[in-house]
Amino acid sequence: MCTAGARIYVEKAVYDRTLEDITSYARALRMGAGIDDGVNFGPLVSQEQLDRVSGYVSEGIASGARAVTGGQRRGTEGFFFEPTVLEGTTPEMKVQTEEIFRPRRYHHSLRR
Repeated sequence: MCTAGARIYVEKAVYDRTLEDITSYARALRMGAGIDDGVNFGPLVSQEQLDRVSGYVSEGIASGARAVTGGQRRGTEGFFFEPTVLEGTTPEMKVQTEEIFRPRRYHHSLRR
């Protein structure tokens, strides 16, 4: 199954706890070959897609978003990108407006 949450809108009263829970979950995910036991997700499909995802995330961070966890390539082999939770994105940021999800990509965008 291939799924990814792109945005989560959270009430202020539970924001900090929700961010903590999602971040803990993302940090615990295991990356690897999709056929290996215990792996939650595998690599992106190509170098082109890795570059696209990296660019969107980097642009979001440069525009004021904060990577609570992840936000960069993992390792030097394959097309692995860390599970990423961004906080403080805005509707003007490509990371929020463009569809950056591709197979086996995990991304959440949180905004206070």
